[in-house]
Amino acid sequence: MPKGQFVLGYKGIYFIVALFFLTFIFLFIYNAFLDYHTEKVQCTDTALEEIMIAKFLYGGCFTYVDPEVNRALPGTLDIHKFTQETLEQCFIFVEKDIQIQVEGKTIGEAIQNPIAINKTLWVYENNEQRTATVQFLFKEPTC
Repeated sequence: MPKGQFVLGYKGIYFIVALFFLTFIFLFIYNAFLDYHTEKVQCTDTALEEIMIAKFLYGGCFTYVDPEVNRALPGTLDIHKFTQETLEQCFIFVEKDIQIQVEGKTIGEAIQNPIAINKTLWVYENNEQRTATVQFLFKEPTC
């Protein structure tokens, strides 16, 4: 090795800088994807709202039961079951506030600045059926 020559040449220095730069880019992209997926999993308010609506429309709490076949008809509402007690029994494990309105009748807790989701269904009252719009009111999502 001649005097004054470096053991580490320009190619070696370029390789170390490129490796450091690629590692930095990889870690940045990894953290960006991780933050995105963490945010998607942490915000479950809209999913919980959809589950509550599905339970109201298709669960056995509020649906009309046909007396001839003794079967609950999904997407229907028995107006006699539309009470505050039924709501509390049906959503006993849910901590999210909900207010439901059908034909001027309201059950649930009063909510300030709610978001509204409307669904149309069949309402049964004394073996008579008619269509009505159900309005679900929820608190604004926190995320």
